[in-house]
Amino acid sequence: MAKLDSCFAGIAGATAIEGQLIPVGAEFPVFPELLEWAKTAPYTTTPQLFMHAYNISKDRPFVGKRVGDHFEFETYDDVYKKICGFASALISLGLQPGDRIANFSDNRPEWRVVDYGSAFAACIHVPMYATLSKQELAYILRDCGAKIAVAGSADHLRKLLSIENDCPELEHIIAITPTGETSSKHLWTWDEFIEFGKVRYNNNANHIDYLQKKLRAWDVASLVYTSGTTGDPKGVMLMHGNLCSQAHLLQERILPRQDDVEISFLPLSHVFERAINYLYTAAGACFAYTQGIHMLMQDLVDLKPTVLPCVPVFLHKMYDRIMINTNIKRAPSLKWAIKVGRSYGAAMRAGRVSRILRAQQAMAQSLLSKDIKKRLGDNIRVVISGGAPLRKEVAQFFNDLDIMVLEGYGLTETSPVLSVCHFNSPQPGTVGPIMDGLDVRIEDGEVVVRGPNIMRGYYKHPEETAATFDVNGYFHTGDIGEFDDKGNLRITDRKKCIIVLANGKNVAPAGIEQALCRSKWIMRAVLVGDNAQHIAALIVPDMDKVTEWAKQKELPGTIEDWTQNSELRAIINNDVHDACLNLSNYEKVKRIAILSHDFSLAAGELTHSMKVKHRVIEENYADLIKNLLL
Repeated sequence: MAKLDSCFAGIAGATAIEGQLIPVGAEFPVFPELLEWAKTAPYTTTPQLFMHAYNISKDRPFVGKRVGDHFEFETYDDVYKKICGFASALISLGLQPGDRIANFSDNRPEWRVVDYGSAFAACIHVPMYATLSKQELAYILRDCGAKIAVAGSADHLRKLLSIENDCPELEHIIAITPTGETSSKHLWTWDEFIEFGKVRYNNNANHIDYLQKKLRAWDVASLVYTSGTTGDPKGVMLMHGNLCSQAHLLQERILPRQDDVEISFLPLSHVFERAINYLYTAAGACFAYTQGIHMLMQDLVDLKPTVLPCVPVFLHKMYDRIMINTNIKRAPSLKWAIKVGRSYGAAMRAGRVSRILRAQQAMAQSLLSKDIKKRLGDNIRVVISGGAPLRKEVAQFFNDLDIMVLEGYGLTETSPVLSVCHFNSPQPGTVGPIMDGLDVRIEDGEVVVRGPNIMRGYYKHPEETAATFDVNGYFHTGDIGEFDDKGNLRITDRKKCIIVLANGKNVAPAGIEQALCRSKWIMRAVLVGDNAQHIAALIVPDMDKVTEWAKQKELPGTIEDWTQNSELRAIINNDVHDACLNLSNYEKVKRIAILSHDFSLAAGELTHSMKVKHRVIEENYADLIKNLLL
């Protein structure tokens, strides 16, 4: 692609400044859409967003976590004091605007203090996945040049201490969970660091206020490292206006309320969960952080949240289990309730709901509140799904049962949301209409966009930044998409993932992989076939389902034996065949390999957001794939 034109001189011109970071408050040419949005926005920086929420919810609960058998919360005022303490400590230690603060932690209340505290001091927050390896951790710390790193758990601290000597610019480590270990850096406990800042706050308050007034919408707020499906992760420079425009524009779609309670279990280091946190913070709502996916179902029951952001696999698994249960003879009432819910949903969409059907729906909802809704805590009013495609029948199922599921789409580089369904108008099978204020088009099949949510660029990678924009300033997503007749967007594949067969035919694998995963036996599917005569697939079965089946059959052996069982292979082969019935012959999966294990994060086969790295899969399973394609 051509180099950026003059309206993007803020990116191209920044190459003369170390790391491409623009000095805080600089009058730099920026994206015109961001400038236009900022003229009338209620907040244009994350400190302004927080203070907007603080002013309406000062004494209301803000963030909480499980303590024993219940959740304990801190108010907006409690957290504000810690934010001020954190910012004051940064200033007292001599950190300057634009310095990077790394955050190696899982979800917890302190995460939000680091986020806002860094911004209050005009520093740049660098969140990192809690699952990073030592090598990945050291790479990001060196690449971003962080001067301070926060460690969440004891394991995070030990991992950080083990690579501290590989990070020469790192000066301070803050341990939220102290272990008593020592460091060659200045090692603080969380409480020590906050108190250090609090006792100096009076001396720093005017300077903090000055920094807030100098912050602009186009100042970089965060470096978010992409999961890296290809090559090393790159730091995406997200500006304050990127993050704030998302919170502002999403309000009209998702309709957050001040009395909402969000349960947060997706990693805050992923921009999807972070954007939802900003959205509900702007509304003055409340958040509770789980202790991990293993506690989620219990936390849902105990907390009774109203908002659940999740990834599709969570809903897929719940749906599959419900469908299995409805086939059990002792569950006729649940089966009836689901049937009524579907009929009611169809009648609602057609605008024709009879009195009898309305009465039946009320009875069905009563039954479901004791089953499906109870599993989600009874009070869920909206489920927001992102990060991967959601199966249409799953979205339709929950919506018909009056559990609102909104699917959206975006990328880290777009902060992230480009499209999402309206709260009162879910569109199963699509990711909804484009967000207001964005200019999204389809060019040669690819989704391209301009808007206030588009990143400044990739940190230290000006050439790659330039390559993602065209001469008209549109960011190229790399995703293949289309609009339906109602203006809803469908994402059909990744441009780089298109398989080209030996006969020159192009195969878009994503939709086929999704179709295969509709089988209750298949958890993941990866299509292969570049330069081959036919398409094949690597199948990761649902291990729990396979284990249950083997026990019912009283089969000896292990998962390795069961996945090679001829009867099981016939079942899965049949499901693959059925999933491909409506495809063109060249698109159909002709051969499969059933694996006895999932793809591995440690082996580099999955990103930290659990996306499959196709190139790594093809390398790691080269011999197996070669045999499949013979």
